[in-house]
Amino acid sequence: MELFIMYFFLCIFNIILYLFLFLHIQCLGAQWIECSMFIAGVVAVILCILLLRQ
Repeated sequence: MELFIMYFFLCIFNIILYLFLFLHIQCLGAQWIECSMFIAGVVAVILCILLLRQ
């Protein structure tokens, strides 16, 4: 149960991070570090959705 709560908060954090990057960074015009962070955010959200569906 505690693990689920931890995953849930990580999930919310990742979604907020993803939205922030999505709204503020144009991936093609950004530096590589910012672009890789954006991609990592997308992957994290997808993994999160898969975890919550189980």
